[in-house]
Amino acid sequence: MRRILAPIAHAAVKTRGSIFERKFRVPGCRLGYSKAIWATAHRVCRITCKVLHDGVRFSQPKTADPTTELRRAKRLLQQLRIMGYNVHIQKAADAAA
Repeated sequence: MRRILAPIAHAAVKTRGSIFERKFRVPGCRLGYSKAIWATAHRVCRITCKVLHDGVRFSQPKTADPTTELRRAKRLLQQLRIMGYNVHIQKAADAAA
């Protein structure tokens, strides 16, 4: 199992935009590279078992959620206002026109 999961975890981490890449980067700072890879391998193993035994379909979560971007923009705007800045935000496509 170990010989199969290690290359799968490495490949999953290097795939841009995958959930494994995002989950790897967060604990990767604290745990170190090898432990973070094994945490990713464990996650892959759990997902594989769930798919094979329970027949659940795995779907990759979408990376760009418009509501998340809007919430982040509002939070950053609020932080700027707390710091004393008066900011008016416009979308880049609107500003270019």
